[in-house]
Amino acid sequence: MTQEGIRIKSHSGAKHMLDLHFVKTGKLSVELGKFYGDLFNARQGSDYEDFIYFTSEAIMPLLDKTNQFIIAVRALLI
Repeated sequence: MTQEGIRIKSHSGAKHMLDLHFVKTGKLSVELGKFYGDLFNARQGSDYEDFIYFTSEAIMPLLDKTNQFIIAVRALLI
């Protein structure tokens, strides 16, 4: 986002700007934008727990979509 001149002051600001400047403009798919939002919300929820545990059964299905997200974001950097 820095390359686009977008300034961010918080994690929620980063999520909002990703939606505004990349998802809504079609640079990043709605599906991957929603996926990022879901991960973001899960991370935010974990901030309020003393401990949070993830099982491999919960994580393994996320790996493919996470790789897709990383590939899409890297493509935006080129």
